[in-house]
Amino acid sequence: MKQPSIRRYGAQIIAAQSAARHISAAAAVILLACLSSGCNQVLGLDPTHEISPNAYVCTCQCSNIGAPFVGVSEAVCLPDNLNPNKNTITLTQVDLDHDCEGRVNENVAGIVQQCVSKILNCGCIAAPIATMLTAAECDVGCTPEDLDPSCSNFDTHVNPAVKTATNIPGQPPVCLIASSDPPNPVPDPLVAGLFGHNSKCDVSGDVTVMRGGDTETQPASGVVNLTGSPCPGGSCKVGMSYRIDHVNNFSFDSFAGFESVEFQHLFASGNSIPEGATLDSAGNGTFAVSSTQNYGTGRRSNQIAGIEVSSDESAFTGTNSQPLDMGVDWINHKCHLSGALFGQLEDADTLVTADVSGDIENEPPAANAGPAQTVECTSAAGAGISLDGSASSDPENNIALYVWRQGSRSGEEIGNNPVLHVSQGIGGNQTYFLRVVDTFGQSSEDSTSVKVVDSTPPAISNVTASPNVLWPPNQKLVGVTLSVSDSDQCDPNPVCKIAQITSNEPIAPSDAQITGTLTAQLSAARLGSGSGRIYTLAVQCTDAAGDVSTANTTVLVPHDKAG
Repeated sequence: MKQPSIRRYGAQIIAAQSAARHISAAAAVILLACLSSGCNQVLGLDPTHEISPNAYVCTCQCSNIGAPFVGVSEAVCLPDNLNPNKNTITLTQVDLDHDCEGRVNENVAGIVQQCVSKILNCGCIAAPIATMLTAAECDVGCTPEDLDPSCSNFDTHVNPAVKTATNIPGQPPVCLIASSDPPNPVPDPLVAGLFGHNSKCDVSGDVTVMRGGDTETQPASGVVNLTGSPCPGGSCKVGMSYRIDHVNNFSFDSFAGFESVEFQHLFASGNSIPEGATLDSAGNGTFAVSSTQNYGTGRRSNQIAGIEVSSDESAFTGTNSQPLDMGVDWINHKCHLSGALFGQLEDADTLVTADVSGDIENEPPAANAGPAQTVECTSAAGAGISLDGSASSDPENNIALYVWRQGSRSGEEIGNNPVLHVSQGIGGNQTYFLRVVDTFGQSSEDSTSVKVVDSTPPAISNVTASPNVLWPPNQKLVGVTLSVSDSDQCDPNPVCKIAQITSNEPIAPSDAQITGTLTAQLSAARLGSGSGRIYTLAVQCTDAAGDVSTANTTVLVPHDKAG
């Protein structure tokens, strides 16, 4: 395949010769001047650079047996060795296939396995070569950064500042066309485009080109992506990126000295600063002046007497010189974008505006890990608990994957069902993280905590003393041993002890002495005028959680032997 930036002057001269009899002398002078200079202008601009494809769309699909496909499509910058702006190279579809199926696929698969779910298997394929893109930042390149084993530089949507990994260890980096960061865009790291929190809106409408006194409007279609959490009925901040890649040709009469000029194969894409627009409760917001960075490519066909006499292709950049209006109807899944996409170009006389709207094809899911729980233990090992993420939702009902992790976002993956039953030991709070992923590769995360407690004291079924009758009443101390029958479902060995000894008769401290956890010495004595002495021994049993239960037993010193 020949590079699109190569000018085919031989064909242009032949076309000019065939049309020579229709061309006036004045027009011929313009034509010769144009041919000598190359007429390298699109939309009347001196291009920043000619079109060279330095990016393309790579689509990756991840799935496990029985689960829906999770798809991620990203505009990938070519590596330096395949970038026509850095090398004299003729790209082929084979080159793109090899790069997407090799370099990109290895990194995507490794990142997904480590930081999303081990059950996912991923494969990537390049889009047809017709979708190749050009973006200025792809020539800048990005700083390679290995994925951290803890996934600390991969984050689904919580903090864009930590989405910095470009590759897994041992693999070359992957850079993506920037989704946000004007006014000086640099490529996004690979993880910035994986499992994010974006809404995709398919749009169509009009694109208008105004240059000087000439204005023409043509139908166009494409995609607008919104970055940020949906906020139906509320206010939220969003970022925006767009791609308008189906635009009809524009034709202008008496343009730049030619009888007519046609602008063909126009393509526009751009992105805003992060959270560049604040949507109100009605879903309306505005991107301020110069808060977007936009790229365009196209082909200019200069014509005389209906014959193309010269042409060129170029790329150009610009920002919005006027506020750019954004409207989102989250409830009815609609979006609208209008305003001057290219309002500050290299040529200040040229203005490109868009007025497009359409249906939101996909919004990110909303993870719901359920409320915090306190669960009573059922054994010494703890308890079986239920993690319930079934309240998670998705506007399109296309959740493809649930991922539960224990301890942290990158902790042990413990299950992939909406409701998960696991065991947890007795002790402090344990945190569980739930990530849900939809079929468009968008994700959401939530966490919950569970505490397994032992709040039930041991059950004491029986306490006996041996001996339980002291005779004769000779004032001597007698050793007494207690036996306790107890049970506790969470502690097999509660600690039991004699807590206190009391009597129905006045006694001295020397009359009742605790000598061990379940042993005592009691005086075989009683009042002669009484009916007998009754010692009450209070037993206290405590489990490992500190729960306490008590029970009593008695030892009798009868008034007489018959009792």
